[in-house]
Amino acid sequence: MAQDRKKLRPGVVGGKQGVFAFSSEICGLDAALPDRDKSKDFQPMHLDTAIVDPERQEVKICRQTDQLPLPL
Repeated sequence: MAQDRKKLRPGVVGGKQGVFAFSSEICGLDAALPDRDKSKDFQPMHLDTAIVDPERQEVKICRQTDQLPLPL
């Protein structure tokens, strides 16, 4: 998931090992995955990209100002 600086309502990604969801609002994550660790939810901004690999173990955050993906 990537966002641009003109989007009025940023998206959010969250979940737990094996299950992650992307939503346009946090209430969407609450409905889909109510038992996740909400402190690990992430809302990408215009320099961020959130990546969930096919193994679905974690969210990796890439920032245009960083060299390597950061595990969340």
